[in-house]
Amino acid sequence: MSVSVINTGERVGTELVQLYTHQQVANVSPPVKQLRRFKRVRLAPGEVKEITFRLTRKDLAILDKDMKWKTEPGTFDVMVGSSSEVTNSAGFTLKKP
Repeated sequence: MSVSVINTGERVGTELVQLYTHQQVANVSPPVKQLRRFKRVRLAPGEVKEITFRLTRKDLAILDKDMKWKTEPGTFDVMVGSSSEVTNSAGFTLKKP
């Protein structure tokens, strides 16, 4: 997954780009959001950078009732932003774990 980040200010700055996931339906109630990846980027005024994240099946795993990590098929939301109050989202379906 890739996202473009732009510095709209007049000074050099840094941004902490965060990626969260949420599984819509699971055998065990998943957290509302789970921080899976993050990257700190330095941007000059007006600079745009493309940030790429790669999710693995392990990133989508949740603890089952036996306290073992398990990846279940289903629909996932992916949210990217500078805090947990993200508004940019997309979704995908995992067919087989």
